[in-house]
Amino acid sequence: TNPQRHRDTETTTGRARGSFLAVQEATGTLEDAARRNLLDDETRAFTAARNLRPQFAPTLFELAATLILSGKFPEALEVSSQTVRLVPNSPRAHRQRAEILHSLGARLAAIDELRVVCALNPYDEFAAMQLGDLYMETGQHEKAIDAYRSGLDAGSRSVAASPRNTE
Repeated sequence: TNPQRHRDTETTTGRARGSFLAVQEATGTLEDAARRNLLDDETRAFTAARNLRPQFAPTLFELAATLILSGKFPEALEVSSQTVRLVPNSPRAHRQRAEILHSLGARLAAIDELRVVCALNPYDEFAAMQLGDLYMETGQHEKAIDAYRSGLDAGSRSVAASPRNTE
């Protein structure tokens, strides 16, 4: 079998091990990490994720999600920040970063990220509603109401624009 195809298949399945291998092989550190065998898979992949190119953004999304599930929020934030640097116009990258920041208690930074998501994708009602929730948590009630209205408007625009409603 083709090793590249096999690696791509593992990566696209979203399995953490496939993500780890893709990141490690992409940066040429697989042998060193295996030789030392000092770190767990997520930490080795996190270490390798620092020098990637934009085509590895999906792998970084998976890696950050794996780190979040492992409770490694600072490492997840660094991987997510790398993803934002690689694909700055990706609402998904900014949304993931906002969720991590919120988990770390950095509400104002999470608000900034969600504002970017809403600017990049005005139809993302979920991001607008999350933004409203964060404004409420920080005591910015007027901004929260505006964000909630924005989310409702985005939802109605999204439904109106969907193909199933234009038939």
